[in-house]
Amino acid sequence: MKDFSRKIFLFSEACKKLSFFVLAAFFVLGISANVKAQTIVTASNPQGFRTIATTGTGTVTFVTDANAPAGAGALQLTTPDATAKADFFRATSTLLTDVTELSYFTEQQSGSPSIADPAYQLRVCLNGLNAMGNACNPSLAGGTSFSTLVFEPYLNPGNNGNATIVPDVYQQYDVDAGLFYSTRTVECSGGTLVGSQGSPLYTLAEIKAACPATLVFDFGVNIGSNNAGYVVRTDLLRFNDMIFNFEPAAPTAANASMSGRVTSRSGASLAGVVVALLDVSNGETFITLTNSEGIYRFENGQAGNTYVITPSLRGYTFNERSKSLSITEDTSGIDFIAIPDIKSRKSVFR
Repeated sequence: MKDFSRKIFLFSEACKKLSFFVLAAFFVLGISANVKAQTIVTASNPQGFRTIATTGTGTVTFVTDANAPAGAGALQLTTPDATAKADFFRATSTLLTDVTELSYFTEQQSGSPSIADPAYQLRVCLNGLNAMGNACNPSLAGGTSFSTLVFEPYLNPGNNGNATIVPDVYQQYDVDAGLFYSTRTVECSGGTLVGSQGSPLYTLAEIKAACPATLVFDFGVNIGSNNAGYVVRTDLLRFNDMIFNFEPAAPTAANASMSGRVTSRSGASLAGVVVALLDVSNGETFITLTNSEGIYRFENGQAGNTYVITPSLRGYTFNERSKSLSITEDTSGIDFIAIPDIKSRKSVFR
């Protein structure tokens, strides 16, 4: 019974030490335990996205694209003539003061006008909900503060290093650090936003200061009228901690295993080493122990995901604190070498 209790104690101590190593790995690798998985958006499962004013010959389609920044495709918007419009929006109810992360990838297909790219837009109530409880839509009684905040790539040269719009290349834009115009003039408690189609431009900080009660009720991408000949694509659209990956079909993730061996510097197998597996896509952590041959194995990993593997054994450090890898198939040889921790052993035997 004493031996069993001691094993439980040692395992508990190993887990405590493991938590330190895992947190240290997050710090060193810049990985957050709260990393959000991408949300796959398809035509059959739009995840709350819908078109609002896609009209005329405008189209919104999910296309296969080997050059997309993630997965197998992207969202394509086209406006063949000047009367066409194309958009794709998702509802939210978020104060603008709580909006911190906005970004997306865009690609202009060859043959499109030189400034062609989808705009990232926030549909907002600049004075919040009006006194009558309506969502600031001018068509509703008392609705006077509706506007759309528009980020246009061509009006943001230099954003995220993009000097110009380059055809047939996906470019990422740091939208929250960019400049917006307001489609309507609205007087707010801290100032007035002047409506325009390109000037004046405002930072998000300036809009928040002028209109601190602003409520965002839709976000998405848009091509307005008078933009004939646009064929543009977008992917990995981000709104705060939500990242939307547009795909022609939901991917089927294949299972893949990960395995390795833990040995001493002399090559001897080490049994009972605690090995933790962190799935970066969802923050889940799994734990296993090495067997008598020093081998550990994790089943049912998902091909395409990124994992962090961290070993821990009381009285030892390792040649690598942890290993980060993205897997596409069964992966073996993820080995570690344990090194006696002299300081730790001295503290144990004092």
